[in-house]
Amino acid sequence: MKLWLKILIPVAATVLLAAAVILYGFYVEAISFPKDGARDVIDLSPDTRTAGYNGELPPDRYGIWPTTEFVTTPESQGIRAGQLDFRMKLCAKTTDSFAVLRRGVLVYERYFGDMTADTPHYLASDTKGVVAMITGIAVKEGYIKSAQQKVIDFFPEARIAPGEEAKRDMTVEHLLTMTCGLSEDLEVNGDERAALRAALEEDTGLAIFERAPLEVAPGEVYRYSGTCYQLLVGLIARATGQNVFDYAQEKLFGPLGITSAAWERAYDGQPYGAGDLSLSTHDMLRFGYLLLNEGRWEGREILPADWIAQARAKNDKPNGVGFMIWNDRWNPGLECFELRGADGQFIMMFPSLDMVVARTGHADRDYRGMLWFVRLWAKK
Repeated sequence: MKLWLKILIPVAATVLLAAAVILYGFYVEAISFPKDGARDVIDLSPDTRTAGYNGELPPDRYGIWPTTEFVTTPESQGIRAGQLDFRMKLCAKTTDSFAVLRRGVLVYERYFGDMTADTPHYLASDTKGVVAMITGIAVKEGYIKSAQQKVIDFFPEARIAPGEEAKRDMTVEHLLTMTCGLSEDLEVNGDERAALRAALEEDTGLAIFERAPLEVAPGEVYRYSGTCYQLLVGLIARATGQNVFDYAQEKLFGPLGITSAAWERAYDGQPYGAGDLSLSTHDMLRFGYLLLNEGRWEGREILPADWIAQARAKNDKPNGVGFMIWNDRWNPGLECFELRGADGQFIMMFPSLDMVVARTGHADRDYRGMLWFVRLWAKK
């Protein structure tokens, strides 16, 4: 190849790339995104701290708590709506809602189809993370001694099958970390079906503890499990003497101003621990903001900070899971922990950015590129 071509080709490539970046910027600015069900709540005010702001405690440093309503006049963040809307347009087919809370301020939200800010959306396995935090509240209140307490303490009448004595060593932490060793299979045949159904209707937790086969000793193997979390719901019910949904309404949802919660029930009337909790996008942000603020809300401790730390520390590897709180280091240098559910239900907390992102959808793809744009803006 001639020398002049060797010089011209990289120069031309650089010029074309620069031109593409400039044109992209103009295009993004020119986009007119559909405003049906959407609000432009961006970059309007230099200061959004409330009159009651004191700044004495780190979690209260902004004095903004969306218990009854959201502040939608954000601090100057340097965001251009078109930048986010352009990327959102590319993933709108699989997204039902996407919202961003930064420093307590609702700075961006979009809804598609029949979704609105207040429409409850199923959370799938995000539910497990909520159950794990309800467990933390029960520990705080003394109903459960610690994550190391034995499960058998709550089901003393349980009949342990021969060869399954290791069930007596199962702890609350084994349930939280999905290392309980129980089978997911409760299949029975013939006359046993009626007996199993009756046992589940009387006390689903006890029925699972007694009847689910122990495949490996507790603590030996991590296996993604709905059984662990349904047993955990039964344990919380035994510990508190309340229906777990009622307990959550009183101790968790109520103080945060969460009003959209709907939860499907198991055979015995307790909520499904593995899934089937529904929350609105706004209420998802509220829950995430509680975790971001280490369990504090309006000067109160709803959740112990050390419980949230435990929930995250049990597996600190990239993409590792603790008490159904996932460490998602999808971008080097950016700390993120999240609740995850099938089809892309996410509540994501970014401590270094003071940011919570809630996303609902019907397919688990496309949203990561959207987060890349959010990250670029939030670092400004």
